[in-house]
Amino acid sequence: MTLPSLRRTLTGKFIVLLLCFLVLQAVQLAVGVTAILHLGEEAALVNEVGRQRMATFLLASVARQAVDAAGWGQAEQEAFDHSVTEVDRFFQRHSDSALSAQLPTASAKTHLATAKRVWATELRPSLVLVRQGDRPAAVTDAALRRYESLALEQVQRFDSIVTLIEDDIHADTLYLAVFQSLLLGVTLMLGMVGLYMARVIVTLPMRKLIEAAAAIAAGAYQQRVPVSSQDEIGQLGATFNQMTTAIAEKTERITALNQVAVVVTSSLSKEDALDRIMRHGMRLVGAKAACIGLYDQRAQRFDEWVTQGLSATFVERLEEEPDDWATRCFSSDTYVLSNDFPATGCPLGQRERDAGIKGYICLPLTSHDRHLGVINLYLTDREDFLPDEIGLLITFGHLAAGAIENARLYASMSEMAARDVLTGLYNRRMLEQRLTEEAQRAFRYAKPYSVLILDIDRFKAINDTYGHPAGDAVLQSLARTLQREVRDIDTVARYGGEEFVIILPETDGLAGTRLADRLRTLIAETPIALPAGGEISITVSIGIASYPHCADTSQLVIERADQALYVAKQSGRNRVSFYGDMLKTQLEKNPNRIVELLNQDRRNISAVATAADAKSSYFHNHASMVDEVAAHLGNILGLAADDLEILHCAAQLHDVGLIGVPDSVLQKSAVLGQLEQELMRRHPVIMADILEQTTEFKSVAPVVRHHHEHFDGSGYPDGLKGEAIPYLSRILAVVDAHNAMVSQRPHRKSLTSSAACRVLEHEAGKQFDPDMVRAFVQLIERGLLPGK
Repeated sequence: MTLPSLRRTLTGKFIVLLLCFLVLQAVQLAVGVTAILHLGEEAALVNEVGRQRMATFLLASVARQAVDAAGWGQAEQEAFDHSVTEVDRFFQRHSDSALSAQLPTASAKTHLATAKRVWATELRPSLVLVRQGDRPAAVTDAALRRYESLALEQVQRFDSIVTLIEDDIHADTLYLAVFQSLLLGVTLMLGMVGLYMARVIVTLPMRKLIEAAAAIAAGAYQQRVPVSSQDEIGQLGATFNQMTTAIAEKTERITALNQVAVVVTSSLSKEDALDRIMRHGMRLVGAKAACIGLYDQRAQRFDEWVTQGLSATFVERLEEEPDDWATRCFSSDTYVLSNDFPATGCPLGQRERDAGIKGYICLPLTSHDRHLGVINLYLTDREDFLPDEIGLLITFGHLAAGAIENARLYASMSEMAARDVLTGLYNRRMLEQRLTEEAQRAFRYAKPYSVLILDIDRFKAINDTYGHPAGDAVLQSLARTLQREVRDIDTVARYGGEEFVIILPETDGLAGTRLADRLRTLIAETPIALPAGGEISITVSIGIASYPHCADTSQLVIERADQALYVAKQSGRNRVSFYGDMLKTQLEKNPNRIVELLNQDRRNISAVATAADAKSSYFHNHASMVDEVAAHLGNILGLAADDLEILHCAAQLHDVGLIGVPDSVLQKSAVLGQLEQELMRRHPVIMADILEQTTEFKSVAPVVRHHHEHFDGSGYPDGLKGEAIPYLSRILAVVDAHNAMVSQRPHRKSLTSSAACRVLEHEAGKQFDPDMVRAFVQLIERGLLPGK
């Protein structure tokens, strides 16, 4: 087993640590034994050198005793000879080669070599002379004295050798202590490494596993353990993570299944239910796409496919060529697995392969024995579903079918609640809801809308003459005609009895009037078959009102359409009446009606302005366009909020005084005569006098009265000049003139905005305030104001 493989297991890691510890101990033992042997040899050498030192003294003492006694005794001779022999043997044992191996330093070797040489050449010969008794006493005494003098030097040499050896022993002892201390430190370090390994490799990972297990037990299924090794602890952590992943996936599937169950009881919209079913189904098994095929029992085919995560090309091919496995699943009421595994028996089609799909499951959607369709869940990262996934999906399919069935039932009930039983049109409650929605949309996007109210003329006579079944047939026929003739975005509703309402989004009063007249003519020309046989013809009266010109709230719009309907009825029936035209007629007959309307509700300002617009086709939207441009210019000029409000009202009402001018004068294409011009010049005075009688618009009267004054004093009605003309009137004069010039009039063609600006610049200082003209033209050139 190699070292890397040992490191992958806990046993291996601690075996490596143990091997390191044993090697360290072996080194420690070997070094200790070697050091002890070496020190023992040096200690023995010290002893031997010490004995030679004593022998040197002993020989001198024995020789001196023999000389002093004038003879050698037996004991002295033996002791002397023994000592000489020991010294000889010492020097023989410690030859030069032996000295190199045993003595620690060169100095010690030199001292020993010198001691050997002195022994052989000086000391031993002197002792021989003393030992031989046949020598004269003087010779013997001289030899003994020489020996004694040389013996002291020899003893010093032995002392030096001993000192050197002892120093070496001390150094070796110190080195051994240091080395052993180092080994002890390394041993302690290995012990600490072992403790660290036990903590880091075993204790901490096990603690993390325990903490993770406790977190998972508390519901934190996203908990994971970091895996930093390949040993048993690491494998345990990896296995634990796999287990938590599996638990999290299964929990997520169960959660998704529970959410689908919530869909069954809470999702009342079919579109919302289908969307949520697909999203939760994909989440349930990690699918990347899904589709639901809804089956039409009458047509005996799949007629609707709803998808998520699939390309437009895939969906087109699916709709053109329905899935064979879907038909099989729907017919057998059991799931079908499709992939390229031979054992499955349901290979993928080319459509799925082109989309990168590796496998999918088709589940039947069955609720209370009703077959609704199928749902497909597509895999792109694997080919097959796990057994527990299939079990969850089967339950999921039943819940999804229940959700779809509930949504369909709710839609059917909602439709029934929103529809008139007899005609199938929206009822009054639904009409009010749609009217509110359209009013909000029109306000948000600044778009118009119109409301038509139709009433069948003399409907009671039909019921009385032909019976109520005939009356019902008339209502049903009219409902079909209205539904057929309006746009998909329009709303047709039965308002009550023989009254019907049509909401026309993004349609102004003029377009609404044209549609109403076309409907009136068509209805009058279309005979209606009666249940008992025969046909009758009917006529209708229609009232129209539009936002924002006739009213600025949905309630007022429908009220004014009803008022217009009343006028159509009173005018002889089989007529179309637009509230603006109706109000125009009223105001022409009684201008004081303007005072009543403005005092009644300031919001009636739009209706009054619309009535003035109805005086001639070239006045259409004139007031609203002047109002829009004047608001831009007023903001740029830095008007206060109060002045902006006065300018807004003046822009809408400045031409309402034309109510008092005959239509023949307004629509005349030739140059006006003097009397006609006088009539025209009266309109700002007429409107100013009317505004003076109102409660809220008195401050607007001066602005309206003087908006035709000229800067050089040549205007009307009072001939004011320069800054004597009200500031807001000077603003209104420029905007009103520009809009008039870019609009088509009976006596002249319209100008482009650039041409109109050149006229304004030419008249600056004459008809118009130069500062106003300059600011207005700059805004037109910068594209900040609307213009042609």
